[in-house]
Amino acid sequence: MFKNRRFNIKNRKRISTKNRSNSNIYNTKSQDYALKEGDSGEEVENLQRMLLAIIDEYPSLPIVTINGIYGSETKNAVERFQELNSLNKTGITDIYTYRVLKNIFNTYNRVNISRRK
Repeated sequence: MFKNRRFNIKNRKRISTKNRSNSNIYNTKSQDYALKEGDSGEEVENLQRMLLAIIDEYPSLPIVTINGIYGSETKNAVERFQELNSLNKTGITDIYTYRVLKNIFNTYNRVNISRRK
């Protein structure tokens, strides 16, 4: 019955997913997951670890220091990653950037683990 509809619990209304564009349907969601300059903590540290782990696959990525602080160094690395993967170059790690980075990170780790065996 609701095959082409999605229920948004936060706003208590249905949002049509038919003919959706990514920027419209996930706009609120992506802001919930965004990491940006000035943020700090474990999530930022994980982001920095993933960026460093894929540097062999993306040698043009700037090297980041794992310190848990989203500074200009991390922002520049995220911007370069976004540019290399045809994402909006914002320097903000939104849900789209994170998903692409996570997929590449997971793929790279699987390949490295299989090479070690």
